Amino acid sequence: MGAAGLAPANSLAAIEAALRVGVDLVELDVWSTQDNHLVLGHFDWIRPVMAGASLQEGSSGAHDAVARGQHWLRTTSAWHRWPRISRTTLAELQALANPPVLLEEALDLLRGRAVPYLDLRDSRMTERLCTLVRAKAPDGVILSAGPHRSFQAELALLPEAQATSGFAIPLFGRALSAESIAAVTRASIRRARRMGASGLSVEYHLVRPPLVEICREEDFFVFAWTVDDPATMRRLASLGVDGITSNRPDLFHF
Repeated sequence: MGAAGLAPANSLAAIEAALRVGVDLVELDVWSTQDNHLVLGHFDWIRPVMAGASLQEGSSGAHDAVARGQHWLRTTSAWHRWPRISRTTLAELQALANPPVLLEEALDLLRGRAVPYLDLRDSRMTERLCTLVRAKAPDGVILSAGPHRSFQAELALLPEAQATSGFAIPLFGRALSAESIAAVTRASIRRARRMGASGLSVEYHLVRPPLVEICREEDFFVFAWTVDDPATMRRLASLGVDGITSNRPDLFHF
C-alpha cells in the first residue's frame, strides 16, 4: 500500500513517500478488473469521493468524534453499492473521480528504486501479472497472498520470484501459548510450502521467539505486518524478522 500513513493507500503518492524514506520493498495490493487489467486497491470496492468525508483542520476533538461517527455510518450503509474493481472495466473505473492506480504505473515508479511486494487479491491475474513483472520489475518481485492461495501458476512463469503466505489468528492470537504458536507455525509452513511459498507474512502479535526459531530451522523468511509503533518495530527487529510492513516507514529510524 506504500506509506499509507503518509498518503492515500495504494496511490502513487504513497509509493513515492515510501521511496523517499529509503525502503527496500513496497507492498501493493493488486486486483484484476472485469476486463483483465491490474490495478491497486486494498479492497474490491472503490469508495466514492464524498463531500465532507475528511475532517476539518483545527476542529475540536468532540467535532472530530462526531464527524468520524457520521463517516462510519455512511460507510456501513453504502459500501455494498460502491463500484467493485473485479466487476468493473478499466474504462469505467478511470471515469470515476478517484480511479485506482494501474499496476504498471506503480512498477514504473518502483523500477530501480525498490522491489515490488505484490499482495495478490484474486486468482484471475496470472498471465497478465507475470507479463508485467517480466517487463517492468527487473530487480525481481515478492508475491504475497492469504494462506489458501497457491502461487504455483505464477512461479511456473516467474521461477526466480519468491512468495510469502499469510498467517493470522484474529481475536485470539495474543492469547496463544508458546507451544500453540510453535504448532501453528509448523502447520502454516507445511501449507505454505504446498502453495509454493518460501516465507510467512505474519500478523505482528504472533511474532514471538518460537515462530522465528522454527522459521529459521525450516529455511523460511518472516515478514511481520502491520506495525506503526517504533517500540514494536524495535521488538520485531530484535527477534530477527526479515521485514516489517508499515504504514509509517518513516518511523523505522531507531
